[in-house]
Amino acid sequence: MKFLILLALCGTVSLMPMENRTDNEQKNNGTDKAPTAICETQTPCAWTPYALHTKQLLNKIVNTYCICATDMSCEVTDDDLEVNSYIHHCRPLGFESDIILR
Repeated sequence: MKFLILLALCGTVSLMPMENRTDNEQKNNGTDKAPTAICETQTPCAWTPYALHTKQLLNKIVNTYCICATDMSCEVTDDDLEVNSYIHHCRPLGFESDIILR
């Protein structure tokens, strides 16, 4: 009997929508236009998380709200030990970081 109740609950949960999409997401099928805002110098343009002990790089996460200006590039500037991630900021072309990605 308990098994049947559990089975019924699982079936009910699977029919529930995961999340309501906004009208804008539904119109363009989830494909958003590229960001048009320019990142401020203090705003991260990307993050690269890494494994805690080995510092093996994981997938790079790019800021979807802003991009670097055409005379700037998204470069590693900080190593945030609290979140195990390299932080990238917009810097002038030719900028050389003192942080080496392993």
